[in-house]
Amino acid sequence: MTISEYLIERGMRFQHVLRPPAPTAARRAHASHLAGESVAKGVLLASKNQYLLAVLPSTRRVDLLKLAKILALDELNLASEDDLELVFHDCQRGSAPPFGRLYGIPIVVDQGLAGKYEILLDGHCRHDAYRMNFDDFITLENPLIADFATTIRVDHPPIHRKAG
Repeated sequence: MTISEYLIERGMRFQHVLRPPAPTAARRAHASHLAGESVAKGVLLASKNQYLLAVLPSTRRVDLLKLAKILALDELNLASEDDLELVFHDCQRGSAPPFGRLYGIPIVVDQGLAGKYEILLDGHCRHDAYRMNFDDFITLENPLIADFATTIRVDHPPIHRKAG
């Protein structure tokens, strides 16, 4: 079942968006001309032979220790590329669409997305996405909402100025 079919079957309002492919969620947000806080990315996590899908703004990254503590897990890791390919078998390699129920995986949504009216969610490949109301997404997925992400620090090269 495609994401569009999944959303239609469940009566969700959405807009399918095609955009230029980009290698990272932050660059996909930029290409979509949206604030990174409104663009959601999925991150597949692994814990003792089970998967969990973390959904968070493209401007943030998962704090594994914090999320493991919230979920009372002893161990939580980023899933491997092979795990991604196994779970998201119908997707472009490296893609993790944030629709956990479609793939039979529980999800947790970062608090940073809460309160947004509309969000953009990655699709099956790096050039497609789905724009929908945040509350509709929550109704669809019924996730745990928690504060588990940290802002991605962007290191800029130092500016060298000539004396004088």
